[in-house]
Amino acid sequence: MKKKKAPSVQQLESVQPKLICLAGTSPQVITETLYVYSVLQNVQFSELHILTTARGKGTVEAALLGELGMLMKMKNEYSLTLEPSHVWVHAVKNSENSEMEDIRNSTENEIFADFLFHFIREHTSQNMPPVYCSLAGGRKTMSSFMMMALNVFGRAGDRLSHILVEHPQLESNNDFYYPTKNPHLVTGKRGTETYEIKDSSGNSIDAQKVKLELAELPFVRLRPILENGGYNFSTMSYHDLFNTAQLLIGEDSGLPEFFFDFDKKNAHKIPKAHIAGKDLKLARLEFILFAFIASQIKKGLKEVDFTHSTHKNKIKDDTAEEIKNWCISELKYDTKDPFITKLTTHSLTPATVRSLISKIKTKVGRIISPALLSSKYVPYNAKGKGLIFTISLPPGKIKFI
Repeated sequence: MKKKKAPSVQQLESVQPKLICLAGTSPQVITETLYVYSVLQNVQFSELHILTTARGKGTVEAALLGELGMLMKMKNEYSLTLEPSHVWVHAVKNSENSEMEDIRNSTENEIFADFLFHFIREHTSQNMPPVYCSLAGGRKTMSSFMMMALNVFGRAGDRLSHILVEHPQLESNNDFYYPTKNPHLVTGKRGTETYEIKDSSGNSIDAQKVKLELAELPFVRLRPILENGGYNFSTMSYHDLFNTAQLLIGEDSGLPEFFFDFDKKNAHKIPKAHIAGKDLKLARLEFILFAFIASQIKKGLKEVDFTHSTHKNKIKDDTAEEIKNWCISELKYDTKDPFITKLTTHSLTPATVRSLISKIKTKVGRIISPALLSSKYVPYNAKGKGLIFTISLPPGKIKFI
């Protein structure tokens, strides 16, 4: 099956783009952005999508939508082609499928990141019209995620911008949404008192004369690298996408830490492992082999050699003994424990070791994707033959608790 050719820049630019804006509680940034594109640059949009929280949604809908909203007023004043039925306000939802009131902690921050990445990914899929994205509204982290999403999904023809207003006194002012066709002195309110807004020279500000500027922001397009590497990022989370992109450019410092968790007071309690907050459920022997190899790499060894010098069906006698002693010293097993006494070269055969490594790889792959990322956490054959294993995760990322 032939891969469909991506649309050219000319093809993308021949259709009306979509405008995607972030919003907090200052919906003015949306009309200001729309004004520069549609009035000053004559760019007409087929759709307007506003990404926000429940709190922001209420503010945006009250100020911009409806027959008396500022979008309809602006459309009528400047004969814009954007239809009110093609304006959508999307509020991020939490794990209980309820709209999030705000973004107040790291968990909500990550939920918004996944929401935004999913949205941009969906609207930049093949043959979709160009997206013009604004990062002017909302919290700073929302803007940061917008930039990151365009880095990953952005195509030729997609654009990213930030709106700049001439007078800082107008930021979030409820009487200024865009430069009007006719003179209009901008006012503010202090309690019940209405007063004229002055510029830095003390002059009243006329909305008609306010200058707006759109700063076009360049971004690095990583999409071709991801696609050429054969990675299907249609289902990846924000974290997996970010870490995969990092690995593709040879940077692994941002990889999640790997925790081996065992109770030194109770050797019979099944130990646990965690990657990026996800539990890795391992059988006891899988954990012991995995943790032993990881402990040696953390110590500074480049690899762990299980290969017997003369017998193909045995592992090295001293390696089996090392694992045994490690279980006794680190996991606090009793020397007479049946589990320990069975840890011999007869029970840990090359076939057993390979089988355990294969099971570990499968289980890690279930919680970490894609394979490029999960491979960083799995022991692999360092020489391509024999039983010499290593882990490519930086030693500092391996933690024992």
